Amino acid sequence: MADGINNYSFDFETEAEALRQSLPWWKRKKILLAEVNVSEDKSGTVDVDLLHLAGDDRPKKKLLPDIRREIDKQFKAEPYFGSYEKSVAYAQMYNFVFFRTNSPFNACLGEDNTSLMQLFTLYHETGHALITGGPRIDKTHPYGECAADAYAALRFLRRFGDDAKPIISMISWKRTYNAVNFLDTTHLTTTVLDKIIADSATRDFSKLSEAQTIKLAAEYAKKWMPEDAAFEASRMIFTQGDQINFPLLASTCLGSSDNFAFYIGAKFFQPFLQPEGIVRDDETIQIPDDERQKYAAMIEQRASGISLRDIVNPAAKKPEAGPQQPLIETLKVSRPRGQKQFIYKP
Repeated sequence: MADGINNYSFDFETEAEALRQSLPWWKRKKILLAEVNVSEDKSGTVDVDLLHLAGDDRPKKKLLPDIRREIDKQFKAEPYFGSYEKSVAYAQMYNFVFFRTNSPFNACLGEDNTSLMQLFTLYHETGHALITGGPRIDKTHPYGECAADAYAALRFLRRFGDDAKPIISMISWKRTYNAVNFLDTTHLTTTVLDKIIADSATRDFSKLSEAQTIKLAAEYAKKWMPEDAAFEASRMIFTQGDQINFPLLASTCLGSSDNFAFYIGAKFFQPFLQPEGIVRDDETIQIPDDERQKYAAMIEQRASGISLRDIVNPAAKKPEAGPQQPLIETLKVSRPRGQKQFIYKP
């Protein structure tokens, strides 16, 4: 039976220990999960506090000085840095997961979703430790981020069932925001997350073991992340900058012959196509009705008759078995129950 999501409250110690206990023992003994809080006073002095460290006793004792040095070095140099994972070789390889409890990312989808975002972050960063290989992550090679997001999404669906879909779809949208506004495709995992959401309609992910989850997350990332050239080409099309310009976005992305750029642009549009618009940094952004209808019609017409497969790998020799969810459905972005407007804090 799925856990309840609506009143979920995140507690690092509880979640870190539960996550560790779900892992195979040979993975568990090499992963340390650190909860960190970063603060900066008016003079610019940065304080970094290690609130909790979860792991086996021996490596915790042995590696605690290294962990303290690492977080001081990282967060004092970059006070706004978020959570991250780092692999460190001693006599054997260890994985440090640094979870920043007050990371801006955790609050980016509104206060009501902060606990869920904290949990997703913990799963995501642990996913980096569990799924290795592939090229170094950069704007053209986000396989590692796709795999980590896939792992976190599958863990959410295992735990919360269908109630996890809205927050995953919002995170999928959030990944388009940085791509379109800042030309940053290092975390552009949208097609992978959307495929997992689509498959959850016909597949019960709650039955997966931890080993199966890790393997399946890697498979989703490999199969549903576009080719390198698609990321390179899309950045030439995402030209609007941080000031949202809907007519420009429509002419560049929605009007592009590049299917991937179209999909990401169309996904970005989704919350703005609701009559109530979205609240970004406490400012309500609404598109006039006639323009909203025009953009929605452009998206629907272009998306008609194609699926996510046509976006990611149209040249696939072997089509995926079974019916494909229409693209207009995979594009949709949900809102959690009770949330009247989409809330986003960049």
